Amino acid sequence: MYQDTQLLNSIYKSAQTGVQSIDSLLSKVHDEPLKAELSRQRNDYLYYAQRAKEQLQKSHKKPKESYTSKITIPLGITMNTIMDQSSSHIAEMMINGNTMGIIEMTKELQSQTQEGTAQSLGKSLLACEQKNIKKLKPFLKKEEE
Repeated sequence: MYQDTQLLNSIYKSAQTGVQSIDSLLSKVHDEPLKAELSRQRNDYLYYAQRAKEQLQKSHKKPKESYTSKITIPLGITMNTIMDQSSSHIAEMMINGNTMGIIEMTKELQSQTQEGTAQSLGKSLLACEQKNIKKLKPFLKKEEE
């Protein structure tokens, strides 16, 4: 049960990070296809956060909220987009975020000893983040020198 709680909290945190990142970026996106893709990804992250929260509540637990990320994510995105708000740069930032999510979720899943609903949800989130990277790659462009 402890492993499930830990994994569900990781899923919730990862999904919330995705939502917060996209919320901070959307106002900076001027490319409508990229904006649409990020909105789709945001909806996926909301789905995973909600499923993790529901599973935790079934065990009479609450998801761990990261209050510092509510400050650090928008600040980091603002700093990272001051000089470059191009679609390519924003796609690169999101790909980097998805890659970090894949690494963290892979570590979590490899530490699990039993199959269950939490592990299934974690694997699904992992596949979602891999799909997100594929969907963002077309927005990458080499910078003009």
